[in-house]
Amino acid sequence: MMNSIVKPTLILGLVALISAWVLSLVNSVTAPRIAQLQRDIRSRALETVLPGYTVEEEKKVTVNGKELTYWRAAKKIDEKTSRRGYAFIASGQGYSGEVQSIVGVDDTGRIIAISIVLQSETPGLGARCQELASKKTLAGVFLGGNNGPESTVPWFQQQFAGLDLNRKIQVLKKGDWNPDMQEELQQQNAISAITGATITSRTVKESIERGMEMLRSAESFTPPAEEAAK
Repeated sequence: MMNSIVKPTLILGLVALISAWVLSLVNSVTAPRIAQLQRDIRSRALETVLPGYTVEEEKKVTVNGKELTYWRAAKKIDEKTSRRGYAFIASGQGYSGEVQSIVGVDDTGRIIAISIVLQSETPGLGARCQELASKKTLAGVFLGGNNGPESTVPWFQQQFAGLDLNRKIQVLKKGDWNPDMQEELQQQNAISAITGATITSRTVKESIERGMEMLRSAESFTPPAEEAAK
């Protein structure tokens, strides 16, 4: 009776020990590679959200109990003048999981560009936040012309450029964004939500606003008077 209990227990313990060892081995092999991939993704994102800027410093701070990772950067205007810029990580809970962006802003609080670097949203819905606009047409498919992406920046992310983070960003339902909508949305300091994925759209927008508030606290900077008055 005792043997029938002890033997399976020992076998299960041995299997668990071997499994733990294998997992530890796999982690030791893959962890550095995953970390390098994450660094590469962030590096490319920084080039996208701070075009023309030189990143000078990465900082990690705690603001109101939450951690913020951000970068200081500068862009040379002429021999005597340079302009400061910042990038920060914005993260929020979407419909299916975390949605993480890297956001570039200038020293007035306007968004330069954003790059969504992590998301696990529903394919065909929230996952379209990383979808590239295409100019494919039926004629182009058969004739071999006028095909391919219009931009290397996903259309949902393009519309954030130029928005003012000194004001609340509105989320409107005007259908998929296109350049013809840009002027009207900019005047309203708004984005157009992804059709069928308002939660994802709001998650990105609200995470950016929270991140900007944290950046202001960390850097203690205020927008120029003409921006604050708008």
